Amino acid sequence: RLRVSQLVVSTALVYFRRFFFHCSILDWDPLLLAPTSLYLASKVEERALSVNAIIREMHKLRETAYEAAQVLETEYVLLENVLQAGHVLKVCHPFQQLSNLLRHVLAAEFAEGEQERAAGLGQAAFALLNDCYRTDVILAHTPDAIALTCVHVAGALMAVPTEQHLPEPDERIATELWALFDQCSRLGPKESTAVDERLCAHWVVARCARGAAVTSADALTVA
Repeated sequence: RLRVSQLVVSTALVYFRRFFFHCSILDWDPLLLAPTSLYLASKVEERALSVNAIIREMHKLRETAYEAAQVLETEYVLLENVLQAGHVLKVCHPFQQLSNLLRHVLAAEFAEGEQERAAGLGQAAFALLNDCYRTDVILAHTPDAIALTCVHVAGALMAVPTEQHLPEPDERIATELWALFDQCSRLGPKESTAVDERLCAHWVVARCARGAAVTSADALTVA
């Protein structure tokens, strides 16, 4: 496996979502943009991957996959789209902000001997942040607002009174996260399969870089 860093995967997902915010899925195949986004993100974050290595992983995941030359051609289209839309290539992610907020809450709320409960809050918060990359939340709001809301929603899920220690969250982000959480909690096998199909390209990016899923421990190392 490629064992790509979480920073690269997250940047790739932002590029992917930015592209389809401006371009139609009817005109561009997500399964071509997924490896292209991962390839561009790895170069921007100075952790460059071989395009051939990415393609090898793609072929392991799907019988029919694109070739390296097609990814290289599409890279220029992705790059042009991101820059023309007024964005910059360097993406600011909420990881560090989330880590700082969690440290503050943990220091204020948890006593010695509550490590398991404290770890549960951190895991829930980072899982919610991970889910933000499956939605347009990551495009529409600032990293500070996203991090703050993830901690508050995690606090509500884990019965931790985060409102006593932090400013109020952004209700728009909270509403989207609660809706996503509610949807996932009600999925049965058939519905799960349908969601998997809709999120296939996101899955390909993540699976190509297996081992890079967001965890509270990993995120503390992201600059």
